[in-house]
Amino acid sequence: MELAEKSPETFKPDVAMTQNNLGVLYQRLNRYGEAEKSYLAALETYKELAEKSPETFKPKLAETQNNLGTLYDDMNRYGEAEKSYLAALETYKELAEKSPETFKPKLATTQNNLGTLYKIRKELAEKSPETFKPKLADTLYNLGVLYQRFNRNGEAEEFYLAALRTYKELAEKSPETFKSDVADTQNNLGVLYQHLSKYGEAEKFYLSALKIRKELAEKSPETFKPKLADTLYNLEILSKIKNRNGKT
Repeated sequence: MELAEKSPETFKPDVAMTQNNLGVLYQRLNRYGEAEKSYLAALETYKELAEKSPETFKPKLAETQNNLGTLYDDMNRYGEAEKSYLAALETYKELAEKSPETFKPKLATTQNNLGTLYKIRKELAEKSPETFKPKLADTLYNLGVLYQRFNRNGEAEEFYLAALRTYKELAEKSPETFKSDVADTQNNLGVLYQHLSKYGEAEKFYLSALKIRKELAEKSPETFKPKLADTLYNLEILSKIKNRNGKT
């Protein structure tokens, strides 16, 4: 650390590597608090380094993000695990676009970790639905967003529809809490179907989202008027596409 303070360009990479390796060691020894501290320190250092030299240090940043995800999995802190895995996926996605042979396997590993997390949350939601069903719905939704970004549209559709079913069940009991999530998922499904040229389905989901967002915007205009405007804009674009293509 003293050397890194005097010559950061030279020794900061070694500091970050040591912090990450300590995290791995502490995780194996089940010393989770120390592992978390070490990983977070490595993460901050790699973020700084990646800003200056992305090609060199983004792979290390993604590795540490994934390591944090596995740690939070071990600690049953599934929300933080999901957040870390998603961050790693975003970084690996960028890297895989430039060097697919090197980084696609790592991308797949992190996707697999997220899939395992989904299975855990599904099991927990079956045992204690009131506690874990909202988290399951969030994971399904996030996986839909993820696969949509990767243009894996079949999987995106599957997860969005599962998220929508779960949010609707939750909204029946707690509409104030979950109606906005229902609308968000419907709007995203509209975007997905529009991209797939399934315009009838897209319009159906946009209109469903519009109805909910109008209700919400009347009660909380500052929060929901921007989302209402987003859906109205999506419907306008869809209408122009349909008119141009002569499709309904």
